[in-house]
Amino acid sequence: MESQELLIGIDIGNDTAQIAYYDDTQFEPVLIGTNVQVRSDDLENHPQNDVWAQNDERVIKECMDIIKNEFSETVGIITLCIENYTRERAKYIHDCVAGYGISDENIYVQSYKQSYLHYVLSQNMELWVNDVGLFDYGTHGLIYRQLAVDRRKNPYIVGIMERDYSNIMPYEDAEDTNRGYVLENIADNAIHKQILSAIYVTGKGFDGEWADETLKKLCRGRRVFKGQNLYVNGACYTSKKHSKTGKLPEFIFIDDDMIPIHVSVNVYANASRQEVLIAGAGTPWYDIDNSIYVIPDGENEIQITMTNVITRAKSKHFIPLDFLGPERLDMKTRLRLRVRFQDMGRCILTVTDEGFGDIYKSSRRIYERMIELGGQ
Repeated sequence: MESQELLIGIDIGNDTAQIAYYDDTQFEPVLIGTNVQVRSDDLENHPQNDVWAQNDERVIKECMDIIKNEFSETVGIITLCIENYTRERAKYIHDCVAGYGISDENIYVQSYKQSYLHYVLSQNMELWVNDVGLFDYGTHGLIYRQLAVDRRKNPYIVGIMERDYSNIMPYEDAEDTNRGYVLENIADNAIHKQILSAIYVTGKGFDGEWADETLKKLCRGRRVFKGQNLYVNGACYTSKKHSKTGKLPEFIFIDDDMIPIHVSVNVYANASRQEVLIAGAGTPWYDIDNSIYVIPDGENEIQITMTNVITRAKSKHFIPLDFLGPERLDMKTRLRLRVRFQDMGRCILTVTDEGFGDIYKSSRRIYERMIELGGQ
């Protein structure tokens, strides 16, 4: 490879891990032929189990060894996607990878949904001019995901709807001779009256030719792609996105854990009134803990604006500063405005009097307010 640093994607599934690198000559991810075994006989599907941690650590070591043996270049950016995503597991994997000398800001751990999103948006726009469907038939059973892009917004708003059909079509029935009939009925239910540009089919449950007749029917009016490396390629595209040469369109991904609102504060800066963003839409609520420092210049309140990026609805919230006393509002203190989320529906705003060093000591006064987002 001519590139001095590698852009890597790794898919840690339930049974195997795949590795891909972004090839700047082919302008797409290329799979490394060796798969790594993930699952052990006593591995339970529970991310808090110590066995998960041991397997993740072992899998990451084997993957990093393969990368080291395959390439002389160092890893620049690496993205790992995991089938059973939790915050705790993602952090553990992140820390494991950091142990190989890769800086924290160049390590990304994401869900299968996010890998799917990055894969689709990295294809030609004609393939996602309408919604895009995905049938994933792995050891978890059959899951359908449908990606929708609202290109009327700038940046694009992207969402993924998910339906779990594993109770109807579990992986244990992979040898059922009626699978084709069951899949056809599920597909009819999932995409009924939906306008789709493309459908992707992935998962080891689709191995063989048993689903070919159903897939031919899905091809009417849309394109259908079948393969086993969608998620690892999506992870690789994420690494490409975060590189200096990434060209993925600007978008905000709204998922079950990602807030749909921008939180900003109205301040006077650079000789003009402006809205300064404190928390951005498309960020997981549990990752938000941001602060901004302001100096009151006679104001007796702070204006917070919350803008829903989907509906464009705005709401304004005012934090009174009278708890400081009038003598502190004339540029005699510095206030820390902190924004956190208790959950998807509740935002916590905290104002703390930080004082001005030795000139004006902090009063240690704190004002806290919880805002119920409701229809936001």
